[in-house]
Amino acid sequence: MKIELKFVYDLHCYCEYYSHGGIRKMVPKFEIEYHLYELRTKAGLTDRGLSELSGVSKTQINQIEDGKANPTLRTICILSLALDVKPADLFSIRITL
Repeated sequence: MKIELKFVYDLHCYCEYYSHGGIRKMVPKFEIEYHLYELRTKAGLTDRGLSELSGVSKTQINQIEDGKANPTLRTICILSLALDVKPADLFSIRITL
């Protein structure tokens, strides 16, 4: 799969930078929203069923669905394979200017 560098650059434009104590900090002006619950229920799977199918723990699945965890790219790919969707279908990015 090819990564679009323009997409990364575009997100970079939605960040605010400031210096504090000589350290440059970045504050993102976007949020990542995960669609795992919708895709899992559409596939007719319980959280336990998706866990068994993917190997991702039920706890981690619940945390992603509740917005309490940010999955790694590896986890996103594993879940997308288990749900038979593209990795990009599992999340969207909302600009929060």
